[in-house]
Amino acid sequence: MTSYSVLMLGARGAGKTVYLSSMFRRLSTAARESFYLSTTFDTRKELNEIYNQIQKVDGWPDPTQITTEWVFDVKVRLGVTDYDAFKIIYYDYAGGKITEPELIDEKLEYQLEHANNILGLLNGDRLYDFMENIDPENKFRIEMDNICQHLANSKKPVHLLISKWDLFDNKYSLENVCEKLMEHDAFEDFVISRSKLKDLAPARLIPISSLGTGYVVRESFGKMRRVPGAKLQPFQIEMPFISILPDHFYTKEKALEQEETNKNIEKNSVRVTPDLSIWDKIKLGFGNFLEKHYQDNDNLQELAKAAKRTGLIKLQQAIVEESKIKEQLDQQLNLVRNEKSAFEFIGSKFLEMQNRMSCILLNKIK
Repeated sequence: MTSYSVLMLGARGAGKTVYLSSMFRRLSTAARESFYLSTTFDTRKELNEIYNQIQKVDGWPDPTQITTEWVFDVKVRLGVTDYDAFKIIYYDYAGGKITEPELIDEKLEYQLEHANNILGLLNGDRLYDFMENIDPENKFRIEMDNICQHLANSKKPVHLLISKWDLFDNKYSLENVCEKLMEHDAFEDFVISRSKLKDLAPARLIPISSLGTGYVVRESFGKMRRVPGAKLQPFQIEMPFISILPDHFYTKEKALEQEETNKNIEKNSVRVTPDLSIWDKIKLGFGNFLEKHYQDNDNLQELAKAAKRTGLIKLQQAIVEESKIKEQLDQQLNLVRNEKSAFEFIGSKFLEMQNRMSCILLNKIK
């Protein structure tokens, strides 16, 4: 089964693990969509415990101290039958390491290079203070500096999630937040680098809320107080997952289009030259001369055939070899075309859902 990997970056307290638990709860059944997420018993148990914990008045999960790997199988339900579609692996990088460069290890560099997508969580609580021009210790700026530095040279699709979007409701729009973020040099540099890549590596700014509006109230110094009796109403919690696939498929589709072009060029340029010695060429030339000028002389015509025999065999072998190579290239080309068609089909399904999402495509900012 095909696997896709997502590297999750975010400072301690940004809400990466809470986001995953809420996303899994939303997508763990096929009730609303024709697909769902499945995982191991232990992973399901852990994520459900985290989700239950955030509903308790006195409970909140501890920040991620170590890099954790979360593996999900994506299954498609058609009628009463479930089919395995693909596997998706989230690498939840320990938040404390992002803001402390001396703790960065080689695992992060490896995932930055090899992950299919990168997901960065911006702490909505601190971003809200940044919007209010309240950041005396520059905590948000430091977080942004470190996150954007890791994203700066990447050519992978990137989704920057603004967590705790319920704090911004009715006060700041997504456009307001993006405009304010552009005042941050590291963020502006990241946007400029993405605009140069154009559509080849999409970067999106996506607001999410694992809790939803009205579940908590923000008090002084960023302290959150739960509202008694309030119900969890996550906002856009599934949309980053939905966007991972179309953005990756788009990037992959562009690569497949280039591969298809290269295969066609390779096929059209195939030429197999027969391995003719100088003596073979002399005999072929002599034979052709006899055939052309002594057509009425049977003996010389037989001599012409004998002279050309070895050369003709080698010419035929070259033709057969060239045909085999072109046939192999045709098979490879068909594989590329089939894979491209599959990506187009799956991508279109998720694109329908992605169109319902509120986000800003950073590549388009000028």
